[in-house]
Amino acid sequence: MDRDCDYTKKRTSKVRKEIIGKIDDFFERLGKIETIRSNERLAEFSLELDNLLKGRVDNSDREVYEAQKRQFYSTDDDWEQTVEKILELKRKFEKSKTEFEEKSQLYSEKETGTAGGAKSRARADMIRAQLDYDIACLDLIISKA
Repeated sequence: MDRDCDYTKKRTSKVRKEIIGKIDDFFERLGKIETIRSNERLAEFSLELDNLLKGRVDNSDREVYEAQKRQFYSTDDDWEQTVEKILELKRKFEKSKTEFEEKSQLYSEKETGTAGGAKSRARADMIRAQLDYDIACLDLIISKA
């Protein structure tokens, strides 16, 4: 019985560390996106300021910038692979969420209150799948910025 308890504690600790690592990755990527958005705002502001200082009425520099950005977004060769990966991770997340909901209904709270319970394992799998999906979406945003 002690071996089972030790195994459960080690597995739970390992899963917790893995999830915390994925959460850290998620926040790191959010920070990158905020930096990208800030740089984008600065670029647009500098184009508008340049137009204002030069006394131009048209906003041609910004229109050229927007056109180049759209062209860059539309010519990515890995786009389909990345989208396919995201869709696969989304399906995996939805499957693990369904499994967690089924196990939540199947087992009572008292039976699965331990760290190694089926409901707890299903919940951990669901959280990992959700983080993988979220991180993949953020990677797509970062790669396009």
